[in-house]
Amino acid sequence: KAGVYDYLRKETLDKDRLYSTILRAYEEHQEERNKLNELTSQSQAFNKALFYQELEQKDKNKNNRVLIFIELDKHEILEKRLGIISRDNIIRHIAKQSFEVFKMGETNPSITRFGDTSVAMLIDEPKSRNILEFNLEGLCAHLGKHPYKFNDKKIPATVSVGALCLSDKKLNAEEYIKHAL
Repeated sequence: KAGVYDYLRKETLDKDRLYSTILRAYEEHQEERNKLNELTSQSQAFNKALFYQELEQKDKNKNNRVLIFIELDKHEILEKRLGIISRDNIIRHIAKQSFEVFKMGETNPSITRFGDTSVAMLIDEPKSRNILEFNLEGLCAHLGKHPYKFNDKKIPATVSVGALCLSDKKLNAEEYIKHAL
């Protein structure tokens, strides 16, 4: 079902070669499945329609959420110096790094691109505002330690980060976004 990974001739077949071939085929199959699962997970995480739907959910059984905006600073300068494609790659890098940071923290993150120069993220609201501030400071420190690289050259960029606790307001998605901006 997984496809053919190797072809072994009877004349050269022995126990060790058969074992190593089966093991390598299994590992390659697992690697392909993991990549596919990661792509599926990322496509769901970065789906704008699902993001807006989640933003407007008023389900009382769910945790309260926090809307986080991350915007690339001085994007006009970066765009003039490096071009639109590099600016977009920087935004993608920031989005992926941010998603990974909050995913490790088990905050149930979802993220979407918001315009040309920013991303929006929803996370579970921490138990206190101090924890939220600590998490956001940790995100900024992580982004500082993991800058975007092109041809092994670090491309310096800064971001502005803002957060809005959705439990504080009862608005629709557009109003949440306008308020957060």
